Amino acid sequence: LQENPKYDVSACLMRYYFKSPTYELLPLDTASYVPFIFRIKPQSAFALAHPFPVRADPTRVPSNATRLHIFPPDVLVMHHMSFVRSRQGLLSKLHNVSNKRNYTAAPEEALEAIARWSPDDAVPIPHPHPYFAKHYTSARVVENRFNVPLPEL
Repeated sequence: LQENPKYDVSACLMRYYFKSPTYELLPLDTASYVPFIFRIKPQSAFALAHPFPVRADPTRVPSNATRLHIFPPDVLVMHHMSFVRSRQGLLSKLHNVSNKRNYTAAPEEALEAIARWSPDDAVPIPHPHPYFAKHYTSARVVENRFNVPLPEL
């Protein structure tokens, strides 16, 4: 944004990891973006579900962002490890996540389903949010490229 002032926000795609930094969910999501860097103006604010030029998590969208630069995935991608946590950390997330009203299972029930799940299972990925549960149909084992400690569930 500094080099090209015509943009006031940037975004990138993300890769989603589940339960372990070595379990990447598939298929890759090529329609949902995460805001990356944005220009802060006096009238800027975070507003839940504020309109954004592309589909993005409504809790991460800045207001007054219209001139968007999308980074191609070979330049920048977010490695999202939201569900890569210790048992206590994941339970806390499940209890406190801002969109939990959309979840299909109680936090303790979701935690147990995630703890039992493996990428080798022939069962659906037990993501408690229906969008993610529907979109991600399998997982692959990948290297732990960021050396994230392996959580125990």
